Amino acid sequence: MVDRLSRIEGHIRGIKKMVEEDRDCPDRLHQVAAIKVTINKVAALPVIANAATLIS
Repeated sequence: MVDRLSRIEGHIRGIKKMVEEDRDCPDRLHQVAAIKVTINKVAALPVIANAATLIS
């Protein structure tokens, strides 16, 4: 989970830098999409862990 949170942090830093450099919107949107995917994966981890506990 920490690894995925670090990825989110890196993407957010990347977006911040893109905004500061006035980069094109599609580049920023690509980073936002990557953050959304990673956040969804992080959110699913506790659910998966809990399901594994219930099954065993």
